[in-house]
Amino acid sequence: MPGQRNAHVSLSGPVSHLRRRIQALDEMLTFRRVSSSVEPLSFIVWRMSEVTDSSMHAAGDPVLGPDIIDEIILESKALEQLARTDPEIVSGPLDATAQLWTSTGRQRAHSNSRMLAEFFRSISADPPDRRGVNPSSGGLFTSTMGSEGYSSWQAYLELFSNSVLYPRPWHSWRLAIRNDASSIAEVASARDWFALCLANPLEQDGLIYPDWHRIASTYSAVHLTLRAIAGLQGFVVSDGEAFVAPAFWDVESTLWLTWCFGQARLEVVRA
Repeated sequence: MPGQRNAHVSLSGPVSHLRRRIQALDEMLTFRRVSSSVEPLSFIVWRMSEVTDSSMHAAGDPVLGPDIIDEIILESKALEQLARTDPEIVSGPLDATAQLWTSTGRQRAHSNSRMLAEFFRSISADPPDRRGVNPSSGGLFTSTMGSEGYSSWQAYLELFSNSVLYPRPWHSWRLAIRNDASSIAEVASARDWFALCLANPLEQDGLIYPDWHRIASTYSAVHLTLRAIAGLQGFVVSDGEAFVAPAFWDVESTLWLTWCFGQARLEVVRA
C-alpha cells in the first residue's frame, strides 16, 4: 500500500491532543458570555495559533484516522456557533464573491489586477517532483471575508502584527472569480483531505504528500475549510495502511492552482 509505515498507532495521546484543542476553541463561548465584543472568528484563529505546539511531536508524529478526527471535531460548540453566521468558512462550499488576497511588506505593492496576474505563478509550471504538504512555490492563497468584515488570514496577521515575517503594509484585495474557473476541490473534513492526497500521491519516507502538479490538472483550486483545518492540523492521517503527512494550514484558505480572476479591488491597506 502507498505510504505504508511500520508503526504502532496509539490513539490515546493524539485523541487527547485533539480534545484539548476543542476545549481551547470552545472557551470562546465563555468569553462571549462575559463580553459580547469577543469576535468568534478572531478568537478561533487566535486559539488555533496557540494549540498547535511542538509537544504534539515530542514522541514522533501523532497519528489519527480521518473518521476519528471528523467525529471528534464535530463536538466543537465554537465551530458550530460560527457556522451559523459563516458556514462557508467553517464547512464550505467556497463563497466565490468574498475572496480576499492579502499581501505583506515582503511582497511588492500591486496597484491593479494586471500586476496581480504578473505576480501569479501557476502550480502547473513547477516540476512535478516538488514535495511538501504546502506547495513550495506557485499558486495564490485567498481567505474568505466573514460576516465580521475580515478574513481569517487578516485576523492571523493581526496576531503577529510586529513579526518580521509579516511586515506592513498589508494590502487586502477582493478578487472576482471568473465564471470559466473549473471545479474547486472542497476539503470540508479530514476524510476529504485524506481522499484527495490518496488520489494524487507523492510518496516520501513512508508518508504521502499531495501532488499539487497533478491536482492542478483536475482542479482550479482547493478550498480548505476551518473545520477540516482544526481537525487535521499537525496530525498524520492514516487508515492503518496509508499515512498522509501532517498539514499546517492554520486558517481557512483557498489555494488557487491556476489564474482564475477577473478584476481585483483594493479593500483595505494596513500601514
